[in-house]
Amino acid sequence: MNLSMFKKNIGWRMKLAPPVCHLDTDGTALPEKNEDWIVHSVSDDVIVLKNSGGDDLKLGTDHVVSYYTNPHEEGPDNRSGILALKMQVYLRDGKFQLAPTPRPGERVPPPPATGAKLKAQLSETSKVFHTERMALVAANKGFIAHMGGALLVLHIFPASALDGRPSDKFAHLAGEPDLFPPMADNRPRDFRVDFEGLLTGSNSEGLEKDQRSHVRVLRTGVIESVASSVDKGQSDDLLSLPNIQAMIIKYAFLYTRALASVGIEPPYAIECSLANVKNKRLLHDFIPTNAFAEDMPQKRLNQASYDFVEETMEKVPQSVDDCAKQIKDLLNHIANAAGLKTSPYFDAKGNYKLNP
Repeated sequence: MNLSMFKKNIGWRMKLAPPVCHLDTDGTALPEKNEDWIVHSVSDDVIVLKNSGGDDLKLGTDHVVSYYTNPHEEGPDNRSGILALKMQVYLRDGKFQLAPTPRPGERVPPPPATGAKLKAQLSETSKVFHTERMALVAANKGFIAHMGGALLVLHIFPASALDGRPSDKFAHLAGEPDLFPPMADNRPRDFRVDFEGLLTGSNSEGLEKDQRSHVRVLRTGVIESVASSVDKGQSDDLLSLPNIQAMIIKYAFLYTRALASVGIEPPYAIECSLANVKNKRLLHDFIPTNAFAEDMPQKRLNQASYDFVEETMEKVPQSVDDCAKQIKDLLNHIANAAGLKTSPYFDAKGNYKLNP
């Protein structure tokens, strides 16, 4: 931009490209405004623009690629123009934020909303995603074939994935497959990076075989973890409530910590379901080795699948106990399916008693 020439444009009415993105208190984008910005002052380093609402926008001179006259909007006294910017400007609660554009004049979506609106948006989006994925996994049409039987499906959906764009942190995740062990395992037996993202599996013969459990980390940062054949016993009809809850807690803890380690921050939506469980027996304790399962407290399940209440993790869990506390409503809901009022694995102080 020819700065010396632009200094002559004090008082001009300018349209900005990209236009300023106005956000509400929660950070949700408001309808676009066809607004003018008056050139108030120009120095060697800073351009000050004002709008009709009294907002003062300060731009570095290096933020402006070029400016053009706009004779179609010229009035008798005020000349008009267009400023092509290398920055997307956001205005929220009277404060400006800037973000670089991929190309001059190109819009950049705003950061995820915050507060109640973000939580509502995250809940709605993650629930739709979980429902769609559950149908595919239950039909064994997921990212990789599983071994059938009763299924435990866990999704971790970070708020940063709401815009659907690949995360710039994905390369770090893809380089650390050990951060994503399949459920009921301590490490992946095999992994690959492909078009969809990172995939880790439990089968020692590799990802070409059906998997007892696997983890898919999508390029957006969303995580899908599937454990198949979680039903045990001679008739393959026994499910252990403490074992299922322990898996959910342990791996929700590991996966959210992995996301946070590369800068994918909370909140995280936690979605969880059981599938292929009709007529299975959900035991209130671990499956015994020297006792008859029929003698143990239990509830026979009468649905093919159970979608449990969604939880939102507002902060990175600092321990397994902290993780359990943050998803306690989900754990209580699973306990309800077993005929219990609440999860029995918390002490009087609300601490999780088991060691996943």
